[in-house]
Amino acid sequence: MTGKIIIYMFVLIIVAVILVVGFKAFADMRNRQNAALLLQFQSELKADVASIGAEYGSLSVEKYSLPSGFDELCFVYLNNINASDILNRSLIRNSVRSNVQMNVFLLKKNSFESFYVETFELFGYPYIFCMPADGSVDLTIAGKGRSAVIKTPPNEKYCWKAQNASLCDGLNVFFEGYKQDCCSVTGYCC
Repeated sequence: MTGKIIIYMFVLIIVAVILVVGFKAFADMRNRQNAALLLQFQSELKADVASIGAEYGSLSVEKYSLPSGFDELCFVYLNNINASDILNRSLIRNSVRSNVQMNVFLLKKNSFESFYVETFELFGYPYIFCMPADGSVDLTIAGKGRSAVIKTPPNEKYCWKAQNASLCDGLNVFFEGYKQDCCSVTGYCC
């Protein structure tokens, strides 16, 4: 009887070790995949901004895959932004105040990733735009010859709040045509 108990204990220990090692290997693989997706997003965005931005009048909608686990993707136009205008994102506000050359941020609850993309602009106050980072994102990039304008799709939450507060006419502060985009994409502010 004690021999069987020892065998069962030995089998349980082996199974537990296999489960722990397997879980660790799976977690490492997932972390490597997310790091690769982040690097891919960064290099594709930089290349697209450079190539599309060089052609005045060009316009392209690009789809990017994002690493998992992030809540928001934020763009900051460093040339025009005032740190005091950044609300509810202390990490970005501190980065701008410290003159850190980062203008693209992927945010999650307790951490972030950031990088710098040259020669992109955002239209309109407050020169920061955040959107949900739910696996992929579509960005419209317009070429200005020496730089590119990133025209992000309308944020459904902003459109809904503007409609409920009767502030739809103020939506064009984000960029010209934002109100029309809210109507056509989200159905708000029509």
